Amino acid sequence: MEIDRSYLKAMLKACVSATNSLSEFMSNSICPVFKQNAEKSPFHSATMSTYNRIILWMSDLATVGDPIHFQLAATCLRSIFEHLLDLKWLTSNPQEAEKFFAFTTVRRFDIAAKILSECEHNPHIDRTIFKTELRMANDSQSKEIRDELCFRYNWIKKNGDTIRPKHWWGENIEQRTHAIDLDGSKDFQTYLKMYAFLSNHIHPGGVSLQGISANALAQLFVGFHLKAQEFCKEATEIIILHFPVPSDVIEKYRKKFFGDAPYK
Repeated sequence: MEIDRSYLKAMLKACVSATNSLSEFMSNSICPVFKQNAEKSPFHSATMSTYNRIILWMSDLATVGDPIHFQLAATCLRSIFEHLLDLKWLTSNPQEAEKFFAFTTVRRFDIAAKILSECEHNPHIDRTIFKTELRMANDSQSKEIRDELCFRYNWIKKNGDTIRPKHWWGENIEQRTHAIDLDGSKDFQTYLKMYAFLSNHIHPGGVSLQGISANALAQLFVGFHLKAQEFCKEATEIIILHFPVPSDVIEKYRKKFFGDAPYK
């Protein structure tokens, strides 16, 4: 359905303003809670890192005010959704927070090992541009640390060989969404509804554009902002539940973003 252009323009302005307002509140009022909290456990650090990534994606989206940049908006929204799943998993399984950091070590080595393997099989590759990666891949101590982490966190095959994990707690987004939403009533429905669609805006091909009018893209752009706001408010509610956010900050947050005239 085509929407009047003047009305759509007003919606665009309001949505971008709301995204910016929420992004600033998350950064300036919620984020300092982590810095003030003396605890530096793996759970605290992993949760802080994940929430900060959500804030960064939201701040990126806040700079995207023209529907011509719908691809950037889709990228931001997809990434916020993935980080929200990580946040939910962390707060439901705090004992697994150490895997969050172990994966970083394993993943960095695996990328270097892949480059080494390709260099060994293809003599035309210029090794000089991969000095850092090749040094890591050839370092026996780095490999020992990587393998020990794989065995510790069960990143292994049935025959005992290590694998190259693609994510710290689930191999793909569908598996992770199922793990979070066992009955499929919320997050998995969201995944089915929008994930492939958002990915089409990121991956090559014409699926995201063919047969879609400029007006329809503008409406989608508004929807991307609204959905990102929904995800970020959900993430913030999770932080409020699990961390000592001051009551005055909570009151201001609820009044500002859930009141009769939110975002004013």
